[in-house]
Amino acid sequence: MDKTLMKGLRVLECVARSKSPRGATDIAVELGMSKSNAYRTLQTLVALRYLARRPDQPSYEPTAKLFELGSLVANRFEVKKLALPILQEIVKRTGENAAVAVLDGNEIVYVERVDSPNPVRSVVRTGQRLPAYCAASGKALLAYASDEVIESLEGTFEPFTKDTVTSVAMLREHLAIIRETGVAVVRGEWHPEVSGVAVPVRNSSGKVVASLAVSGPTERLKAPQIKICKEAGLWGAEQFRSLLP
Repeated sequence: MDKTLMKGLRVLECVARSKSPRGATDIAVELGMSKSNAYRTLQTLVALRYLARRPDQPSYEPTAKLFELGSLVANRFEVKKLALPILQEIVKRTGENAAVAVLDGNEIVYVERVDSPNPVRSVVRTGQRLPAYCAASGKALLAYASDEVIESLEGTFEPFTKDTVTSVAMLREHLAIIRETGVAVVRGEWHPEVSGVAVPVRNSSGKVVASLAVSGPTERLKAPQIKICKEAGLWGAEQFRSLLP
């Protein structure tokens, strides 16, 4: 067990649960630490922007970063809870797989999915991870991610197929088109025989919290079917937006 990590999390929880800002001395007493140890831990958490020091006194309070992380986790649970009936309807409309994914670092994680009834279909599993840059779900999320997230992908690109994005510059071009059209279309970038269409899922305040994708065999996802998938995906995204807090 990593004692340094445990110490940092205990200090963070102590400050987060307090109704008022906390100083190094009272944190040290409550957690049974030395004052110098508590102070060093607090400074690390300030450097990571989880805590901020009050300008008028030697005490610390949580920043909006904790709220942001908590909101992201809450949205994941909420999206998963609402997803199943929406995905089932999309499968009825398209005949293809439908799934909801969230961004986790430079990967996407599928939090819910409904399989196509077709005997020939692409396969994704709930909990499966994929690099965000080569999946429709991932690109729909990266299109609205920060520059820091995009830049962090430099050096991580793996050419799964001849069509895989292999640089930040190339990825930025794709993301600009997605922001313009509101839809990500990926053909054979992760696997040559798998293609997908994805749209961002927004909550009631307009923040992108997930992506909704329809995927299937590349041979079947040609222009007419892609149009159907786009329409179904956009319909599904609107359903989510009307239901998410």
